[in-house]
Amino acid sequence: MKARLHHVGIAVHDLDVSQPIYEKLYGTTMRRAGEAISGPSGIAVAACWRVGIELTSPIAGSDTPTAIALREFLEKRGEGVYALAHAVDDFDAANAAAESTGLPLIMRLTLSEEEIDRELGGAFEYFDETVFDAANTPGIGHFVVFNALKYKPRG
Repeated sequence: MKARLHHVGIAVHDLDVSQPIYEKLYGTTMRRAGEAISGPSGIAVAACWRVGIELTSPIAGSDTPTAIALREFLEKRGEGVYALAHAVDDFDAANAAAESTGLPLIMRLTLSEEEIDRELGGAFEYFDETVFDAANTPGIGHFVVFNALKYKPRG
């Protein structure tokens, strides 16, 4: 399996506060994801794929495994890098490797073409993601994220 860093996940308490700071810092505009991502994950997301940064914040009252784990991360460690997301050439092998180490899978997300267009700005032909909670795993200390994705050609 080949993997390359796709983006860094940064946990924040409040996207409304953090997003403008990151946009100014990196001279970019971050896109907020909608219900297809926030619903199943329980987290609010703003990302810029060009820069490789994704800001995430747990949605108040959400009890999804991802929201709970992110809330616990913020309570224990505060804001900052919490996840490394890798694009992989063999999604099944990457997930099997994570599972074989005993990492708990806390989310799997597959977006339709319509959801990709609406929530990710149409940047991808396909987009699948798994999130493993390794934040409390000795030797790792962050979430491990695998993405099966293909960028759309720029026209």
